[in-house]
Amino acid sequence: METTVESRIREIFKSYSVVMSEEELDTPLDELWGIDSITHVQILTAIAQEYHFKISDEDFLFSDLTTFNNIVVFVKKKSA
Repeated sequence: METTVESRIREIFKSYSVVMSEEELDTPLDELWGIDSITHVQILTAIAQEYHFKISDEDFLFSDLTTFNNIVVFVKKKSA
């Protein structure tokens, strides 16, 4: 069974004790319980390692990596 990007990213979030409902997928991560700036960076680093790419300064500046859905779109774009 193939793991989707969405489900794998959910697993990564869960490994940092962050579980989101469907309604929270477009909620800014800093508004969710359990995510501070350090956890946010740790999650992004784990995702980058999982998908074998680096997140550049430009990515941080110009990509909206603040919601789950935006991170999924970013990962799909970087992995294409």
